Amino acid sequence: FYDWLVVDVKPLPSLKFPHVASQTCDFSRPATMVPGGPGRRRWEFMRLPHETAEELNTTTTAWKMLAPFGIDSSNAELERHSVYTFQAGWAKQWRKGRILLAGDAAHLMPPFAGQGLGAGVRDAMNLSWKLDAVLRGVSDDALLDSYGTERTPHVSRFIDFSMELGRVICITDTAEAAERDARMIKARQDGAQPPAPPNPKLGQGVHQGTAGGMISVQGRVQTTPEGPVTRADDTLGGGLLLVKDGRLLGSLDKTKMAALSDLGITFATLSAEGPGNPVIDADGTYREWLDELDATAVLVRPDFYVYGTASSTLTVQDLVDSFIQDTAYTARQRV
Repeated sequence: FYDWLVVDVKPLPSLKFPHVASQTCDFSRPATMVPGGPGRRRWEFMRLPHETAEELNTTTTAWKMLAPFGIDSSNAELERHSVYTFQAGWAKQWRKGRILLAGDAAHLMPPFAGQGLGAGVRDAMNLSWKLDAVLRGVSDDALLDSYGTERTPHVSRFIDFSMELGRVICITDTAEAAERDARMIKARQDGAQPPAPPNPKLGQGVHQGTAGGMISVQGRVQTTPEGPVTRADDTLGGGLLLVKDGRLLGSLDKTKMAALSDLGITFATLSAEGPGNPVIDADGTYREWLDELDATAVLVRPDFYVYGTASSTLTVQDLVDSFIQDTAYTARQRV
């Protein structure tokens, strides 16, 4: 794809930089500057067509590249420099028996959208709750087959988005760069907003319906009117069966409730009636969300992705039965 010199620097505390990442779309040398953690900055410089990676990857070249930013050996320590080839791709198979791929082993993400670490975290979130259920004997290991089918379409969309940004940033032809600049300047003058990052749904797997596979919302809740207002996942956890009216949970017998608990799902209701944990929707996030979904209940998986919703055409019991089946739940004998 492209070779870039990556330079990690420890500037003196007297040097102040904004805590933002910036891309310099300069046809003479595309460059990037990002925060690198407390007291550190990272610069990245694209290799030009007439240069070799060996020529670029020297201490002398690193200092030369940093000079226009006011960085030199008198005010900063050069911690490291290396040339990386920014590539894009993903594995066709994410699981083979007891071997599962995640993170950079499963996909190569160009850094232009800043989504590499996020993609790896999403892998871990998707895989961890399924592995936990399998290792505890709650689900058959067939559940793990959904890991790759869900993650591949999702991560590939972010890789495509990152590639699109890279094609804009990495232009070194003067005429092409002039056309790009004129187009972007006009768009800004016309009031156009930058395109939002993608928000794709999961691929085929453990979810159903229109809302299934989308990321859930994060609201703030209280357990009592006098209690503290907290983020919902701090109080309720990740897996959640949320209903508008607690009486909707009355159709679930103890076996179904126990199965959901085994699978990492807690219960919460926005009303004081019926079973379940009543919570106060402090900022109205969940009532508004349920209205948008045209739903009376939503089942959120432990990785914060929606399994599905219940409405007038799908009862809560149907929703729960489907989830138990789709997670390859192995019913355990209970007294």
